[in-house]
Amino acid sequence: RSLALPIEKLAAAARRFGTDPQAPPIPAAGPSELRDTIEAFNAMQARIGRFVQDRTVMLAAISHDLRTPLTRMRLLAEFVDEPQQEKMFRYVDEMQEMIDSALAFFRDDASQEPFTRFDLPQLLNSIIDDYGDQG
Repeated sequence: RSLALPIEKLAAAARRFGTDPQAPPIPAAGPSELRDTIEAFNAMQARIGRFVQDRTVMLAAISHDLRTPLTRMRLLAEFVDEPQQEKMFRYVDEMQEMIDSALAFFRDDASQEPFTRFDLPQLLNSIIDDYGDQG
């Protein structure tokens, strides 16, 4: 019985950490082997927390670095003749959406994104037209 409660707490902490990376560490209790296991779990949880935090900072920097050239491209497109201007705006918007989607995925927000319905034949025709224009 002296093992049951600390093991149940460790199992609950592992489940909680799976859904909440900011979950607090659990107090080490029980026999020394179990305390060692709990301390190892807490250390792993702290390392993963630092990794997630570092990744978030890195993604913010990448996001800024990628958006700056896109803003420049959009500004330059303002001075392009009308037939090509619309395509350039569309390409810039497409790149912006890809960046936003990738960043959302890496921030683990992907599961919260709403599904979008789209017309597949229309999308494919648009892609074919774009590649046809490239030669």
